[in-house]
Amino acid sequence: RLLAGMTDGTQNEAISPLSLQMALSLAREGAAGETRAELDALLAGDEINLEALLANARYADSYAWEGADAVAPGLQYANAAFVAPGVEILPEYKARVDAEWFPLDEDVETINAWARENTNSLIDNLLENPLPPDTALCLVNALSLEAKWEQQFLEEDTYSGAFFAPEGETEADFMYAESDFLYGERDGAQLVCLPYEGTTLAMYVILPEVGGVPAALEALAREGTAYFAAMNYDSEVHLSLPKFSLSYGGSLMDGLKAQGMQIATGA
Repeated sequence: RLLAGMTDGTQNEAISPLSLQMALSLAREGAAGETRAELDALLAGDEINLEALLANARYADSYAWEGADAVAPGLQYANAAFVAPGVEILPEYKARVDAEWFPLDEDVETINAWARENTNSLIDNLLENPLPPDTALCLVNALSLEAKWEQQFLEEDTYSGAFFAPEGETEADFMYAESDFLYGERDGAQLVCLPYEGTTLAMYVILPEVGGVPAALEALAREGTAYFAAMNYDSEVHLSLPKFSLSYGGSLMDGLKAQGMQIATGA
């Protein structure tokens, strides 16, 4: 829902719904009254297992295939709380939240170092700017995935071609593979599933028709993983995927406010 409200398909946006749910669940567990009700509504109430989210740092290994080789660190995530001097945290809150607890100092490098340690340095700088001087508690979630494709893209099959971006056609390098992928089509969009090696996790790619990004995001927000239910294995898939690198360093506050998070943001 958040992503659908952040882009109309003419600009890039990136979020981690799982990481965001984990971070908001930490705040929700320490909130009360109208603020807690607001966060409950944002987290979709009973549709999200808050208990599982609060215990998140201990079940990453459940995504690994039994007996799989440790070819990559895989999915890693953890929570931390940095507490300002003189601030006392209720013991019952600490008991309900699976997080590491640290003193908060003025240097955000302490938080960045923790994020690097818990993501094999995939997340380098979680925070760039100093925290406001009146910060009492900083709740942090870090999530990363490092894995290889189950179906490798061969370097010799890479080729240059036209990529049709919103601002016009541009040249890009494309990875290419012919294989039996999980594939489907719906509402003018093409869908393909790219599993990772040694895990039940996979990347799902949606290629909407021209102008179809908003409709695809709205359907995904409405249906969840059922959006991909009609996909089937097809041995005739010719897959061209542009090489890409994506990073995002902005704030999600405006998007969260638009989704109803008003009291907790001071709006």
